[in-house]
Amino acid sequence: MDPRDTEFVTRFEESLQGWTDHRLVSRDQIRAMTMFCLYIVNLAEHGGWQYRGHSWKESEYLGCLTVKAVVDGIPSVVFTSAKTATSGMSIFLRKMDADLLEWVKDKYG
Repeated sequence: MDPRDTEFVTRFEESLQGWTDHRLVSRDQIRAMTMFCLYIVNLAEHGGWQYRGHSWKESEYLGCLTVKAVVDGIPSVVFTSAKTATSGMSIFLRKMDADLLEWVKDKYG
């Protein structure tokens, strides 16, 4: 079962439709933050890898979201460049849905 098809996610999506104040954060940003922060472990298991943490590093132009995991028994990382941590989460989730994550062996593993 896809972890995005739970009763909680359905209720969350329904309540999100009532979000009309986009001055500070958009509906898509709320969805990305919620799915990443609350469901990443479940999404990872569904994708066949084990989530081990993440970090965000600010930079002058683009920051970097680093997600650590164990993929096929190998400590791995995937890097996602973005302007904000929230957009990094959104990009990461889109790549994950499209099966486009590029895992590399974690040299600090």
